[in-house]
Amino acid sequence: MTVPEGSPLHGLDLALYLGDEVGPETLLQATAPAPIEGDTETTTAEFGNTEITIVGRSQTPLAGALSAALPWIVLGVGVALAVGGG
Repeated sequence: MTVPEGSPLHGLDLALYLGDEVGPETLLQATAPAPIEGDTETTTAEFGNTEITIVGRSQTPLAGALSAALPWIVLGVGVALAVGGG
């Protein structure tokens, strides 16, 4: 399954498994070759009388460059105010 470029899920690798076991025999659908490896997150949700396990990974950071730089900006402003304020 491929995710269209305009979709909110574009850039995410997702795999959906039936049950709480992650393996090729329980794979229902995936947006990338399974198993999805790397820095992944896994969650399980009840589905009828069984469970569904979702494994996901982002190909790129979910937050922008400003979010990544914000702690350094705040630190720089704080140091400048501390030094300038005496």
